[in-house]
Amino acid sequence: MALGATLLFAMRGTERVAARLLGLPTFRWFEAAAAPGWTGKRCLVRVVSATTPFAICASLFFVVLLMGGVQEPTTTVEVLAGGAAQEAGMRDGDKVLAVGSVPVHTWDEARAQIQTHSDPVRITLERAGKRHELMVMPRDRRIGVAPVSVMRPVGILAAATRSVRMPVAVVTEAAKSFVALHHTSEIRGPVGIVRDTGQAAKAGWLSYLFFLAVLGSYFWPFAAALHLFDVVTGWTFRLTLTETDLPERTLRIARLRFSLHFALGCWLAFLLAEAAAGFELPGALLLVALLTPGVWALWPLLWVSARELWGKGSPFGVTLSVLLVPCAAPLMGVWVALCLRKEELRLRSHPMAG
Repeated sequence: MALGATLLFAMRGTERVAARLLGLPTFRWFEAAAAPGWTGKRCLVRVVSATTPFAICASLFFVVLLMGGVQEPTTTVEVLAGGAAQEAGMRDGDKVLAVGSVPVHTWDEARAQIQTHSDPVRITLERAGKRHELMVMPRDRRIGVAPVSVMRPVGILAAATRSVRMPVAVVTEAAKSFVALHHTSEIRGPVGIVRDTGQAAKAGWLSYLFFLAVLGSYFWPFAAALHLFDVVTGWTFRLTLTETDLPERTLRIARLRFSLHFALGCWLAFLLAEAAAGFELPGALLLVALLTPGVWALWPLLWVSARELWGKGSPFGVTLSVLLVPCAAPLMGVWVALCLRKEELRLRSHPMAG
């Protein structure tokens, strides 16, 4: 939660600085009217804000890579319990020298050679300085070993290049897992996050930074989706608005209520789309991806709406509960939407209050 709040506040800070430098008087999320200034300036502010979490995660990866280096798998192996390699007599620390008659010098070469065999294959290895040969019967073209990795230092340029690619790679792998319906991403709910945070902290500060960078990498698509949702709902709200003489506060409450209804609709459609994806219906995963910005936008909408309704301190109480219990977010959204509706009716009945 602290990491998410830090990234959100960083987004707000960078967009305020960008707006000031570009000469925009104000820039807020879910504005009722378009922020004053050129469209190009507003777009640039949004780009700066949306890329801030990406830049922070890339910076964390850069520090980890520069200070700790990169993990490089070797042909020295760790034998997995119950695998074919263990049954054949391989031990932890054995170094694979050849698969069949083909010498191997890297882990990728060893894995590629093993995957070409479905029948018993001779593995030449080094153990305690002596050569040994074992016959191993692969299962599904695997023998049940994992590489032992060593840390290799990298230069500034290599660290910078890798650090820019890594936030994208984290999200890409998570997306592949989702499409494959394996759901093996790093985020496993509050309990899993707390457990992994403790393990990373015990492993050292570089491991902890790496864990935070991985966790934060899931946030940068959220930032881009938030601005996309803001633009789409703002354009739709102004397009469908028939009353142009509403007071500023009344207009803002109406805008927030409109966006919140939109987000809640996305939530409902998202659940139906996920159910359809479970039945492998055509186009279901694409629909899930299209609805995701509306789902993610519910949390900042609750924050902004609570602040607009009850003042500066209220968003913490409203959003803390849904952060601890994410499935409660739609219910909280319905309640806040009703409160916005009540406030809008009050303002319309007392125009001077708006």
